[in-house]
Amino acid sequence: MTDESQLQITRNRDSSLSLSKPRSSLIARGCREAATLAAASILDPLLETRRLAEAGDANAQFELGEAYHKGQGVPQDFAEAISWYRKAAEQYHLCAMENLGEMFENGQGVRADRAETFRWYCRAADVAYSDLSSKPAQWDPDVTIGVFHKAAEYGYALAQWIVGALLAVGVFHRPPDYVQAYMWINLAASASTGDDQREYLSERDAVAAKMTPQKVAEAQRLAREWKPKNASSETSQVASGRDPTSPKSPSAATSPPARSGGR
Repeated sequence: MTDESQLQITRNRDSSLSLSKPRSSLIARGCREAATLAAASILDPLLETRRLAEAGDANAQFELGEAYHKGQGVPQDFAEAISWYRKAAEQYHLCAMENLGEMFENGQGVRADRAETFRWYCRAADVAYSDLSSKPAQWDPDVTIGVFHKAAEYGYALAQWIVGALLAVGVFHRPPDYVQAYMWINLAASASTGDDQREYLSERDAVAAKMTPQKVAEAQRLAREWKPKNASSETSQVASGRDPTSPKSPSAATSPPARSGGR
């Protein structure tokens, strides 16, 4: 054959076809390289994920962090998990922020730290709220409702309001839970000031209009008894949950801006 792009073929003594020596060398080298890549993939099943993560891909950084967190495909290593989660979180990866909060909450690879837990849950809630506001069609309730609830439990007013609003309309095909909705919105109002507080109180009263006096009293009791998760005066600094319209209500405590929504 004269076309140099095709394999050069010669006949050997026993008339069987064989590849010419230069072509045989190229094919052999290609086979060796393929075998090397295959062996590397076996030794490191996350090879491609690692390559993308090191190149700055936030999804890959989260996946690599999760692999180290759970010990999937690599030995479990909480320090590595935190490192990769943090890289993804700094690029506003919602699940990475949530998982960082969980690791600081549970003391996995780090000393348990309520302040860091609160900070990452709040940042995750801000990102989720921003996504909900700007891209409602892409909202994933399975992910974001959990994020809001974790931040709400730590006393973040924005998250408390969202959880209450969702409970007031019903989530996951469940009927509305007005008692819980009232409680969370009241908590949000007690931790807020100004226009945010007035709006929360208006929404709380709209929920109350659908409740019996007995149910309202129950919701108010739950709000009074509520305490932020792992509460300490030096971390969340949220209000006690008393009705903010009550003359005995303490002044609104410091908390992140209720409607920040920003990143």
